[in-house]
Amino acid sequence: MIITKRRSMAVLSVAVVLALYAAGAYKIEEARNAPRYSAMCTVNHCAPQNATFAGLSLK
Repeated sequence: MIITKRRSMAVLSVAVVLALYAAGAYKIEEARNAPRYSAMCTVNHCAPQNATFAGLSLK
């Protein structure tokens, strides 16, 4: 009985890890395939997409 429980817990943990990996890969592919204009911000406080830290100066 203990062996069956350990084996089922191992299978369950592997399934959970694979599900988390698949969800992350899906979100990355979804973001990569999204149109470029949907990632841009139109609010005045947002930085442009090609901004660098050198462009951030305190005045």
